[in-house]
Amino acid sequence: MRQVITFPKLWLAFVVVLFVSMCVPPEMDPEEKDRAEQARLDSLRELRCPRLMSSAAEYYRNQDWEATVQIYREIDELGCDEFDPVLAPPEEIYLYYAIAHEYLSHFENSEEVLLKGLQKLPESIDLRKRLAYSYKKQGKLDRYTVELEKIMDRAPDDSQNMIELSKVYGENNRYEDQIDVLRLLLEKDPNNEIYQGEMKIALEQVGEDPLDYIRELFERNTENTAYGLDFADRLSSADRPEEAVDVLKKVIRFDRNSKIAYRKL
Repeated sequence: MRQVITFPKLWLAFVVVLFVSMCVPPEMDPEEKDRAEQARLDSLRELRCPRLMSSAAEYYRNQDWEATVQIYREIDELGCDEFDPVLAPPEEIYLYYAIAHEYLSHFENSEEVLLKGLQKLPESIDLRKRLAYSYKKQGKLDRYTVELEKIMDRAPDDSQNMIELSKVYGENNRYEDQIDVLRLLLEKDPNNEIYQGEMKIALEQVGEDPLDYIRELFERNTENTAYGLDFADRLSSADRPEEAVDVLKKVIRFDRNSKIAYRKL
């Protein structure tokens, strides 16, 4: 026998379908989804970030570098610095994260961390210094030099960086660039004998006669007999004996016990 579907059964089926469809929540639009995801993430950050930062400080203090790297990786992935930059200062995070990698001799990882940090903090001198160090340890000398140059542009009063840059220029036969840096250093410290000596060498390397510079040194420091004797020797070598005699007389005037000056005279 064929089963006959009665009207009450049809009506019941309709009611069930209607009820089920009403229980299914409407699909959220993309903006609502983003807000819900952000709320979920913020809740997680609020719970996790303080604990992670506390653990990171403890591991770093105890020099447990493997654990330090792991914790800072979680902090970075969770974006704690974006959630609360006071609790999780971004410069501190990327700096200590990179240093922990350095202690493990993971300089490529340190480079990666610092480059990410500099995307957020392009003016950070501390991050750039660590990046330069990472390049140096990896033997990436061109990049190392570029970072030193960037630091000099952003921190022109950082003499230590300029000294290192001058050294790198000299070691790579970039004497004209070295002279420019040495001039800046001498503006800050005109009586620094190391800078002065390096300037004389660099001038000679580019084919310039350092005599005028040596004269300037002596005239600015007439009481320094070493400058006077050096100047006199240079004048003699340049076949200018009369001027050399005048310089030696000035040396003796300031140091009557200078046996070298008397002998040269």
